[in-house]
Amino acid sequence: MAGDTILDPDSFPLTEKCDSYPTSKKQLYSSLPVPLGSHCIRLLDIDPSLPSSDEPSPLHILGHLRVVDLRQSPSFASLSYVWGVKSGLSHAVTLPSQECSIEITENCYQALWHIRKLFGGVSIWVDSICINQDDEQEKESQISLMQEIYSLARSVYVWLGQGNDESDKAMEYLRRRATLGRRLPLTFLASSDPESKRREYRRFRQAAWSDVIARITWSRTKLEGIRLDKLLDREWIHRTWTFQEFALATNLVTICGDKAISWDELASALSSTSRGSGHRIPDLLPVSDVILDHWRCIIDMWFNLPRPRQIQGSWKDCGSPDQTSFRKSLLTLWEEGDLPRGLRLLYAIINAILQVIIWAVWGFISYHIMLSATKSISQSYPSKDKDYVGGRALLWFYVVMGWLIATWIVGAIAHGLHQRWHFLTHGWKQGWLLNDRMKSEEYRVLDAVRAALRERKSSDPRDKSYALYGILKAHGACPSVPDYSFSVGKVYQNLVQDLLSWKPVALAVIMDASSRGRSGFDGPTWVPNWQTSVPSAWLTSRHQLGGAETCTPLHREPSFGISGAQLHLQGICQGTVTYQINMHSTACDGSGGCMRGVLYSLLLLMAHVQEHVLTKKPNDVPLSSLFAILDGISPRRGPTGKWIEGSPGAWPHTAPTRDRWEEFPIVQGPYDFRSRKPAFDSWTSLHDMLKTYVPSMGSPGFTVPQSVPEDTLNKLKANYAAYNYLIRLHNRIPKDKRCLFVLSSGLMGSGPLEMEQGDEVYLLAGVPVPMALRRNSGSGATSVVGAALVHGLMHGESFVEKETNDVVLI
Repeated sequence: MAGDTILDPDSFPLTEKCDSYPTSKKQLYSSLPVPLGSHCIRLLDIDPSLPSSDEPSPLHILGHLRVVDLRQSPSFASLSYVWGVKSGLSHAVTLPSQECSIEITENCYQALWHIRKLFGGVSIWVDSICINQDDEQEKESQISLMQEIYSLARSVYVWLGQGNDESDKAMEYLRRRATLGRRLPLTFLASSDPESKRREYRRFRQAAWSDVIARITWSRTKLEGIRLDKLLDREWIHRTWTFQEFALATNLVTICGDKAISWDELASALSSTSRGSGHRIPDLLPVSDVILDHWRCIIDMWFNLPRPRQIQGSWKDCGSPDQTSFRKSLLTLWEEGDLPRGLRLLYAIINAILQVIIWAVWGFISYHIMLSATKSISQSYPSKDKDYVGGRALLWFYVVMGWLIATWIVGAIAHGLHQRWHFLTHGWKQGWLLNDRMKSEEYRVLDAVRAALRERKSSDPRDKSYALYGILKAHGACPSVPDYSFSVGKVYQNLVQDLLSWKPVALAVIMDASSRGRSGFDGPTWVPNWQTSVPSAWLTSRHQLGGAETCTPLHREPSFGISGAQLHLQGICQGTVTYQINMHSTACDGSGGCMRGVLYSLLLLMAHVQEHVLTKKPNDVPLSSLFAILDGISPRRGPTGKWIEGSPGAWPHTAPTRDRWEEFPIVQGPYDFRSRKPAFDSWTSLHDMLKTYVPSMGSPGFTVPQSVPEDTLNKLKANYAAYNYLIRLHNRIPKDKRCLFVLSSGLMGSGPLEMEQGDEVYLLAGVPVPMALRRNSGSGATSVVGAALVHGLMHGESFVEKETNDVVLI
């Protein structure tokens, strides 16, 4: 790849490879010291000798280890990969000239072998080889250099793992799809010296020309057998350290088996397949929206990460004189005009010629049409009789109207050809780069950090925090120096405090905290325990910061204070939990006993709502309110029967009109469920079937699940939609690990399983969702139970113009 150090095969001694050497790893690392606190790192120079076969054999990679100083701008690449586990075979990097051998995992060996096969000999930084993994002090010191290592690397090779026919087809599909979008000159922008800029400009110009041919032939692309999940849903995307390695890199090359794809192609292809892009992939290409959104999240982080100007060159001076991002540089480049200039000029000339030809031909045809019409009308009305004026006027009206309609059709054809030609020569506009500028930097960073902490895995839970060191530092934060002597709770508390010191809006991470899974965790309850599965993930993963859905204002800076393990902030109590119910944790198979238990739980909830909620919230309709909490959604709220402007249930791509709202059943109450009409209809059938039994819930004979009448079960099973909806509902709620509850204020919601009667629900300034808190006996402090969804609180309805109180979390 451009910029990598290409090694001379003659520089490597022809030493016979053997399984053991007199020099131990400890002696090797001691002979190549990297002083603590310095900017020195070790590099591995891979033997450039080409593999003798198509399979990785023998089981050794020849190389040489050396020390360099990053301040001297050495030329090197780095590797981003998943360590994996050691296999039964012994893989190693052998260093003949240094008489040493370093064992590596199977995945590391495969990555280095394929890099050598694709790119020859390179100088590369590999953490498992270049860092002494037995020296904790060295590890901590080198972690603090991760930002510089991955930012300064000329190329970062992302190794997704071994390839197969399915991954090869997916790679080729993404490469072809990338040609449909406006090409992103990322390697050109990443080049810092004039010579590399000229070289990358020539490559970009050639690629831009080849894209035109690819767009013409795109319709012939076969989609059969393409499995994007076999490429995108790999272990690499789920590991902690790869998040930072990916985001900090300036020039990425993604490798899967023997296939490689450049970063500009991968980013363009994946961004055009993500939610909201307007260019979704066909349904026959299996890949989940979750995976696509995960990739889109880290792509967004990569484009917006501030980078030192000496690391990333730019076409024109823009943004801060010291730092800029690829997004800023790219938008500035596009403002100057698309590249290459020759293609722009040719596009303009051909487009002008096409438009002139179309309108010239139509003008010629129009001229002859008018001549023929004049002649025909004159023949039809040769003399000025009483019908002369009226007849000629009517015929001319028909002729002119026909000509106007034909002109409109020709104009539409001309416009269509113009758009088609613009697409063939320029591609899609990559509008996601423009639209995303509306989101502030801190929200974008916090969203990516939360996703990484919540969804990625690491062998040492402390690495979830330390792997963010370089990213936070690049954004102006001052993260704590990695220290593996600290406990997990202390490390996570330091991370939250570092985030709060950087931006007070980071209080939003509290919504990932919970009382679940805290055994052995010594951090305060307001610090999320990211080493376990995140509680309320069904709720908190839906709330991207800076979006419209937030229960407290995020545009103003929240006030807070930290005293030891206590967090002091402002909040408003919205009520105490008076009723809480958990669905049975065992999956329902539709048997009689199981269905009776499910129905009994649902009837208990309906009875409590009927007795306690409607007296305090008379405008609420149990049918719609219960559907909202059961399905775990937070639509906008308004007076019963009124149209709700901007409701999430609006018809796709169109603003709902009042007529459309009035045509929808008024019984649905304050929520708009038009986008979920099949599920709502199924729930309506189920609700109508059960509501007749609600008054009987207080009778002595109706106190156990077995008391649910047999005829109710039979009626339910006869209604296929309602029956299957109830089973899906019951199985989904336990899977989400959430309960259903009612507050003393009459509000209903859904929250973590650990909620109990007597818990309080608060709106905490700076936290986008309501939080369930538990008051400690004998003190005014509270502990965090978890995030909750409470209808009537999710869009800031209850926070406006209300006085807040001091809340102490421990």
